[in-house]
Amino acid sequence: MMDNINVRLYEALLEWDPFQIGTGNYDPEFADIIQAVHEYDEVYKLVERIQEIFEFSFDQVPPKKESVKMATILINMKNDESCTLN
Repeated sequence: MMDNINVRLYEALLEWDPFQIGTGNYDPEFADIIQAVHEYDEVYKLVERIQEIFEFSFDQVPPKKESVKMATILINMKNDESCTLN
């Protein structure tokens, strides 16, 4: 079941191109973000981690508003998935 949520999270991330460099150029970062989604339940903690991941890789961060939007989507997806498992 966990693999299914990771695929869904990845598909959601694929729609995000924070630096307009083209989809498919963020695979290592998206893998780190998916791992972080499973570690954090609070949007702003996940946002901080997302910003750290991109800063490490690109020496820049996506706009905070975009990061908050994506973090909210990802945490909601994770929470929806965990509700269906009960």
